[in-house]
Amino acid sequence: MGPDDAAAQHRVSVIPLPYCPSSVPRARRAVLDVLGRWGILDAEPVAAIELMVSELVTNAVVHGRPPVILECETRGDDFVIRVYDGSTAPIDVFAECPDAAAERGRGLAIVKALAKKSRIDVGASGTTATASLSL
Repeated sequence: MGPDDAAAQHRVSVIPLPYCPSSVPRARRAVLDVLGRWGILDAEPVAAIELMVSELVTNAVVHGRPPVILECETRGDDFVIRVYDGSTAPIDVFAECPDAAAERGRGLAIVKALAKKSRIDVGASGTTATASLSL
């Protein structure tokens, strides 16, 4: 791979989202549009990316604070998803798993299972949830 190939493979799309539940389907549509424009069409990674975006944006609008921003990036063979929100409250990402009858509480576990790497960072300007997977 030459230097031009590496530059062509590094792409970033930043998508501001409203702080409301309708951001979740909007984020799914936006990431599918980005994937299509970037020629990422294989069904398995597309489905995993769509699900991870859905779970991370849901967490941002349910547990976070505005603003909510979705960022998609390609780095070589990896697709990186970042969801920012304005919450500075500490979170327990290793909270106890919900029981089988619970309707909520599995989002980060799903992301962790699908992702090559995932993490949550809380800082002075907000929370960033990051997940990546190989394409």
